[in-house]
Amino acid sequence: YITDLDGRFEYVNDKFVETTGYSRAEAIGQKTTILKPANVGGGLYQELWEIIRGGKSWQGELQTQRRDGSLFWERMLISPIKDSSGITTNFIAIKENITELRQVMTRLQKSERRFHAAMSVMVEGLAVISPDGRFAFANRAADEFMGCIQKGLQGHRISEIDLDLLRDDGTPCPPEDHPIANTLREGCEVRNAVLGFRYLDGTIRWMQVNTSPLRTGREERCGVVMTLTDISERRRTEEQLRLAFEAIRCSGEGILMTDADQRIISVNPAFEAVTGYSAAEVV
Repeated sequence: YITDLDGRFEYVNDKFVETTGYSRAEAIGQKTTILKPANVGGGLYQELWEIIRGGKSWQGELQTQRRDGSLFWERMLISPIKDSSGITTNFIAIKENITELRQVMTRLQKSERRFHAAMSVMVEGLAVISPDGRFAFANRAADEFMGCIQKGLQGHRISEIDLDLLRDDGTPCPPEDHPIANTLREGCEVRNAVLGFRYLDGTIRWMQVNTSPLRTGREERCGVVMTLTDISERRRTEEQLRLAFEAIRCSGEGILMTDADQRIISVNPAFEAVTGYSAAEVV
């Protein structure tokens, strides 16, 4: 539409008639205030008019009231029309109904909040790494596992984190050998990698790490989705079992182990020496 300097309609097009419910005859001569919802304060409108009367354009989103009182959202650009002398004679508004778009965005925001709420209570760590190697998202468990519960992982690279990485055998693991780096470099999955995270206080937690490439749009380089599972307790149990079996194997007393049905499932060397039966004969 086009208005005079006081905001009275001088011209409206068919789309204006369709979206507002006002006919041309009803709108021409009326002020644009007929479109202003009663529950909207005047501060924004005052700012808008100060800008366009100052010879500049204004753009933004406003809620508009139809003739029947219903409301909808519009994205608009309002600019002054100037004569050959540079004097403003009228104002022109170009508007787009964005009600459906805002509804979609609202639903997405609600979904995102639900997503973050769900991620925050996960026991497993989950993180998304951008193609440049920086953490784009990390849930609370991932922040905790990687020693970043205060500052968070987001925006950091793996090499910037105060954390010593250890291989499965306890030797240092350089950042370039981390599963994240491998997936970024090769674009392939890494499954069931085991890494130790040694914190500043010297404690170590062992993690099972999985990484998968994440491709979005036409981006040639891939990002990474990483999951972390704390297997420290499992490793302790496995180590205790290993030590127990080693103690049994080295014991000077004959020892055998059976299942619930009393079938022999294992014997130590001392048992073989005492009884004369080999393990192959009795197991």
